[in-house]
Amino acid sequence: MRIFFFLVCCHLALGSGAAGEPRPDKASRRDVFLITIDTLRADHVHCYGYDRVQTPSLDQLAKQGVRFTQAFTPSPITNSSHASILTGLLPSAHGVSDFGVPLAASHLTLAETLKKRGYRTAAFIGAVILDSKALAPGLDRGFEFYDNFPAQSETKSRWGRVERRGMEVVQHAETWLNAHPAGPHFVWVHLYDPHDPYEPPPPYSEIYKDRLYDGEIAYADSALGHFLAYLKKQGWYESSLIVVVGDHGEGLGEHHEDTHGIFLYDSTTHVPLLVKLPEQREAGRTVEAQVRTTERLPGPFLVRRIIRCALDGLLCGPFERKASSLSRRRSRNSTICLPTRTNSRTITCHGIRECRSCVKYSRS
Repeated sequence: MRIFFFLVCCHLALGSGAAGEPRPDKASRRDVFLITIDTLRADHVHCYGYDRVQTPSLDQLAKQGVRFTQAFTPSPITNSSHASILTGLLPSAHGVSDFGVPLAASHLTLAETLKKRGYRTAAFIGAVILDSKALAPGLDRGFEFYDNFPAQSETKSRWGRVERRGMEVVQHAETWLNAHPAGPHFVWVHLYDPHDPYEPPPPYSEIYKDRLYDGEIAYADSALGHFLAYLKKQGWYESSLIVVVGDHGEGLGEHHEDTHGIFLYDSTTHVPLLVKLPEQREAGRTVEAQVRTTERLPGPFLVRRIIRCALDGLLCGPFERKASSLSRRRSRNSTICLPTRTNSRTITCHGIRECRSCVKYSRS
């Protein structure tokens, strides 16, 4: 997501000195933790107004950070949406239109950029569809460790073969961090649990036996809570930038779509976005403006002076006028894309979301 690139840009700029001052040493650079939760609708999270599920970890981040109420993914497909998160590009630009389509080396990833700045980088995935040796080639670029699935599995169960429970994913991440305590770190944790089929473990399978999708969300939230507790125990939580975002939503029968990947309605594109800034700056703030992920910010890691956190998308200096224009446009519409295979040919559906109302479609 371009918004994620921008937030990391602000995070690094705030940690550095003014123009002309020496670059901060490695010890002064803050850790960055990105947690993506697969198939997570914004309107099925407690802090987004849904009272039929308990999500205390997400609620905690909303209280201690910034909650974006109108965040939208550029694609309701896992590979494509994650490629956008890691590059800041639309699917039509980065080209990841289907499973197995490689992310071209010409598209710089956030992990590559941070690694060049001295960050230790690692990724921990919850599903084989993001395995860089199989269905997601190129997503591992910039990560010194990418937790792919074993090439050969001795089990016929999907657990460990094509999917990992969220608690296992965060335990892998914690083990790696224990072995690499010296930062700064950029760690991506992917929790796949809310994706179908909905089979939450106990006690969530009983508590939410009539709403198993919500049960998976509650379980994923518990795994997130385990990871946040670990960061606090290590003394990293307060000083870190932590971003939690859904990669896409779920149809749940709306518009005759049970899961996702067919339509571009809010049910599959409206996602939660929570940002915990270092030292809990802007704690409890809510951003109502629609966040779109198509802005091309000018050389984010070359911008030396950025106003405080710049959560509304305004840049200092020569970029202020352009960014102000982008911010005004942001409140009106956002662009989303859906690569679709038809008769062995890939086409792309484009959607324009105007404010909080309808979605219009065209194809190219």
